[in-house]
Amino acid sequence: MNPRSSGAIDFHSIGWTPLTPVVVGTTLDVVSSGPFTVSRSWTPTAAEYALVPQGEAIRVLLTVEGEARMLTHRGTSLLEAGQVMLLGSREAVEVRTESQWARFEWQLRPTILRSPVFAECFERPLPLQTLGSRMLMFTANAMLNQPVEESERAFGHYSLAAEQLVAGGLPIAGGALGDGESTDLERALRLIRRHAHEQDFTVTALARLLRCSESHLHRIFEASSETPRRAIERYRIEEAQRLLASGSPERRRDRGWVAQAAGFSSAAHLQRVLRREAASHATQQGVAAAR
Repeated sequence: MNPRSSGAIDFHSIGWTPLTPVVVGTTLDVVSSGPFTVSRSWTPTAAEYALVPQGEAIRVLLTVEGEARMLTHRGTSLLEAGQVMLLGSREAVEVRTESQWARFEWQLRPTILRSPVFAECFERPLPLQTLGSRMLMFTANAMLNQPVEESERAFGHYSLAAEQLVAGGLPIAGGALGDGESTDLERALRLIRRHAHEQDFTVTALARLLRCSESHLHRIFEASSETPRRAIERYRIEEAQRLLASGSPERRRDRGWVAQAAGFSSAAHLQRVLRREAASHATQQGVAAAR
C-alpha cells in the first residue's frame, strides 16, 4: 500500500504519463491498495498527460477547480469544475490543461457501474449531485490527509461506497432504480462475478443466493437495460478471453477446456453466445448511428 506520496511526484504509479515536464508546484497525493486507488492532484499551469488503461479498473475523475480538455474515443470535451468523467476505455486518454487544475481520481473495480444503464455515462463530462461529490471529496481528503493502515477489505468497502456515490449522483441514475433495487443489483453483479465460471450457476441459482424471486431479479436488470442471463454470459465471455490471453499454448488451443473453465457447457455454447453478442452489438451501433 502507498499511504501517501507527495514528496516525489510519481504519476506513473497511477497510470498517468506526463507528456510535458512536471512543473514546480505540482502536487500528487495517493492512497492505494490492490486494484483500488484514490488520489488528488494540483497542477498550477498548463500540462499534458496520457492516461494508461488500468486493467479491469475504471477511472472516476472529478474536477474541483479549473478545467481540463479530455481527448477520448468519443472526441474532445471539457471537464469543468463540479463535473465528473468515467473512463473505462481500453485506449489511452489524453488530458490537457491550459492553467491551474485541481482534481480527484478514484480507480476502482466496477460493480453497478458495469450495468448497461451507465454505458452512455463513460468518456463524457457529467454533473455530479452536490451531496455525492462533497461526500466523495470529504472521505478522500480524510484518507489522504492522515496515514492509514493497509487493509484490502476496508479499501474494498470504501471502493464500493465511492462507486455507489458516483452512480447515485449521475443524472441518468435518477428514477432508474430505487435504493433497495440498486443495492440488489450491486449484490447480483458481485455474485455473478464470483460464480459465473461455475457451469451450474443459473438465473435460478442467482435468485436463490439473493433470496429473491426471479421476477424481481429480472425487474432490477430490466431497469438497467440488461437481463440476468446476459450479465452471466458477459462475465463468462470475459473469463474466456482472459484464459485465451493468459493460459499456456496447449490450453489456449483447447477451446473446449477454455469454454468449460469459463462456465460454458461447451465450445459450441461459447460460440453461440459470441455470435448473439456480436449481433446485439451491431444492432445497438445501428440504432446509435440513426439518432
